[in-house]
Amino acid sequence: MKRHKGVWTKSATGSHEVRGTTLGIVGYGRIGSQVSVLAELLGMKVDFYDPIKCPPLGNARQVDSLEEVLEMANAVTLHVPATTTTNKMINRETIARMKDGAPLEPAKNGEPFDTLLRGLPNVILTPHIGGSTEETQANIAVEVASKLVRYINEGSTTTSTNTPEIDMLPIRTNSMRILHMHHNVPGVLSKIHSVLSDYGINGTSQYLQFGPRSGEVPRQSGNTRAQEDQGDHFCACYHIS
Repeated sequence: MKRHKGVWTKSATGSHEVRGTTLGIVGYGRIGSQVSVLAELLGMKVDFYDPIKCPPLGNARQVDSLEEVLEMANAVTLHVPATTTTNKMINRETIARMKDGAPLEPAKNGEPFDTLLRGLPNVILTPHIGGSTEETQANIAVEVASKLVRYINEGSTTTSTNTPEIDMLPIRTNSMRILHMHHNVPGVLSKIHSVLSDYGINGTSQYLQFGPRSGEVPRQSGNTRAQEDQGDHFCACYHIS
């Protein structure tokens, strides 16, 4: 609490080296996995929790539940998106499972944190400025432009946050691709086929991808790939000659 007043106490009480301790990572995506690598370089053991089965980097170990990683870690870092599943996932009950004195760093959006914690005097909050460097802004501009071009040319929507994610192969010569997104209800695919037939369009291949909440359907004369996304939509891709 003294840090809020600009006082830095030069006392060893309550201060520990990180070497030999366990870092718990919640969310093992791009950032979480890189934190894992850096933590091992500091001599830490890494346990992580992610609802999706993830290949660990280095000697990191995936555990089966959020509760397990909270109970075993000497420090916990949070790298999860703001969704209905993660909203207030860190609360009185989950914090009670942590070791006494274990620091908790929410290095992502604030929504996973119970908002009441933000008013505590022993909570230090800093803004999320991961993208606030000139280099990052330049990289973001290139990445966004490249992905828009790939979407226009191939229909790929990789790493999209507001559409079903699908990773397409390049379109083959003398063919075109139709990408159709629709709700996960019976009868839509038959209507699509009927429209294509009315115009004398022949589909040489088709890929249907769907998830609990969203997906896509691509079509063209070539192979396609897609990754499942959550939502109540299908995504169909048709390859036509």
